[in-house]
Amino acid sequence: IGRAKSAIKGQTDTKVPISQIQCVDIYIIVPFCRDLAYHRGQANQVANRAPGCGANEDLSMQAKLFRSSKVIVIANPKGGVGKTTSTVNLGSIIARKYGCRVCLIDGEKDGSLSNFQFFGNNEPGAIDVFSGFSSDLQKQIPLYRHAYDVIIVDTAGVTPDVGAGFSSSMVGQEKVALAAVANADLLLIPMNPSPIDIRKTEQYVNTVERLMVMRPQLRAAIMLNEVKKTERLTTMSIEELTGRWEHVPLLPETIRDTTIVKQAFGAGLAIDEYEPNHPAAEDYRALTDRVIAVLQDLD
Repeated sequence: IGRAKSAIKGQTDTKVPISQIQCVDIYIIVPFCRDLAYHRGQANQVANRAPGCGANEDLSMQAKLFRSSKVIVIANPKGGVGKTTSTVNLGSIIARKYGCRVCLIDGEKDGSLSNFQFFGNNEPGAIDVFSGFSSDLQKQIPLYRHAYDVIIVDTAGVTPDVGAGFSSSMVGQEKVALAAVANADLLLIPMNPSPIDIRKTEQYVNTVERLMVMRPQLRAAIMLNEVKKTERLTTMSIEELTGRWEHVPLLPETIRDTTIVKQAFGAGLAIDEYEPNHPAAEDYRALTDRVIAVLQDLD
């Protein structure tokens, strides 16, 4: 840490006691020393946006939105429900619209999120993407809370045994997923409006409700993705899911079925950057507003 601090300050061969390191330096060093290449002016800009460093005109809007940093976990054991695209689009809108400093964590081994780049985001450090496939994720997420306003974790399609807790026998991917949900403030469960999705999601929600007994402060909600509003199947799914679980509600905001979301992802852009006037972009903005409101209620 002393050497890292010296690098930030442009010094050489200077040893600095840990007790003398200020919080603004710790916030830069903690996330895997990712920002050490910043020159001092850029480092100060990032530090000023870190939560808890005191009043500053450049302080992020997190201070206005939340009392503390928030962790959103996007999870569903079924694949193909839009977990990664939801992570990217929520993160982009929270950063761009609400001015928060956002960190996206890929909780899947060789996941596509780790290779995603926000080509349309020109603000340095507004969104960082890290691989979270690590046995230390349980310890890393609390550190990220010190450096970011909102942390969003994209998880793999697994259902961890929340009752078993962490053990040496737990498979790596399950351990990562459990670490994510164990640190979540909001668990967002995307799903498609189909019978097989409902059955698969029902099993997972039952697991989530057991977790909520152990963590009563946790909030969870279901969001419908790839919705064709004119189809009878969609209407039936909404009717079946509405009020089905007392503590895991179905959000009224839905994401329409359109290829443009995937096109944007392929271009390295969120939908609000790729085609901001498209109805799907408005869908994600409405969903993000709802998510922000839920997180504010936690305070």
